[in-house]
Amino acid sequence: FGVAFGRCQGWARRRGEPTGSEAETMVPMRRLPPPPTLTLAAEGRWRGRKGGEGTCRRTQRLRVGRRKKKTRRGRDPGAGLGGACSKARRSTIMARQTIAAAALLLGVGHATQSVPRTSTCGAGYALNPEQLRAYKKDGYVLIRGLIQGDELKAAQDQARADVADQKRGGLYSAMGFFDWKQKKSFRDVAVKSSAPHIAARLMQLSEKRPMRLLKDAFLALGPGDSLCGWHVDDKGFWPAEDSAPGEPAAGVNVWVTLSPVRAAEGGGLAVARGSHVASWREKARKAISTAPEGETALQYTCRMAELDPKSNAKLEARKVLHDMEPGDALFMDRYCFHRGEPLVDSRQDQDLKLRYTFRYMPADARYEGLKNAPPAFMAMDGPLKDGDRLDSGGAAFPQVWPGVIDGEGLE
Repeated sequence: FGVAFGRCQGWARRRGEPTGSEAETMVPMRRLPPPPTLTLAAEGRWRGRKGGEGTCRRTQRLRVGRRKKKTRRGRDPGAGLGGACSKARRSTIMARQTIAAAALLLGVGHATQSVPRTSTCGAGYALNPEQLRAYKKDGYVLIRGLIQGDELKAAQDQARADVADQKRGGLYSAMGFFDWKQKKSFRDVAVKSSAPHIAARLMQLSEKRPMRLLKDAFLALGPGDSLCGWHVDDKGFWPAEDSAPGEPAAGVNVWVTLSPVRAAEGGGLAVARGSHVASWREKARKAISTAPEGETALQYTCRMAELDPKSNAKLEARKVLHDMEPGDALFMDRYCFHRGEPLVDSRQDQDLKLRYTFRYMPADARYEGLKNAPPAFMAMDGPLKDGDRLDSGGAAFPQVWPGVIDGEGLE
């Protein structure tokens, strides 16, 4: 039971403020020294469809060994406007019961336990059924506060340092690849945050089917950048065999913003809801992945509007943008079409929009590289050849879940 207690089995939910249909984010509790007297606090935020918003907070105190009272399901403020408050209250009750049981088994003394909205719990993060349904249906789910505190600050500092070392211009004002190999702050986001555990759950993996880190990228968006149009990552960024529509273990693409993003101001990531299972998915992919004999498809990936205007219009009709805070993340199915959203403000003196992205695949997925790619571009993929399992490449695509492997560069 100590393992379950250490993984923070109690949860407090909070309602985000997206413009899409993503589910609520669940924020786990911190692990505390054990006690017989526990106090739990949970916050929920509600937002009504016809306007109005607010927060509610509920605190409960538990004396270990005392008989549990039946709890009556009352009605919190805003329960009819999203129900976030009542959900936060029910989550607190669940947390109270779990920690009480842990305290009884461990034979502990006095202490208090709170559930702050900003806490994180690494491997203990759990997705709720609504989030899982949203991911399956829409092809993405928004997770609030994936990284926070020192972890977020370290990633932001590294991103700003990378921007200072590069010249602006092109698709993005600054770009970096394979940063997990050399930059600890980015590696920690891809490996030590809750991201691997969330991705493994979304792909319905078990510990007998491990998961590997595929490729990553740091991007900085500024005014005037040309950006990449509607696309799914090509075999240069996603060198793995394809999966059929609806396959849960197709792969997960994680997009973490390191800057505040507002849908009305641009600078974020647009996602096309449900495009991962659309009947025309493969037709749209083919338009931007087919190159003449002897050429590479890299130069076509970002040109959907030019190469297939009909598919581009369909994707625009499904477009969803989100308001996001630094540390928030979009988890997307490999085949969910997405594109960069240009900044509305063209002022050159504004801060760049910083983001870090990385991709996960099951360890037993088969490698398939980009055809006719420059040798230097594919050199980082190691010794793998088409048809090889990703886990046979060792450190080229290191294991990140259910744990890392010594010698693969992630210790």
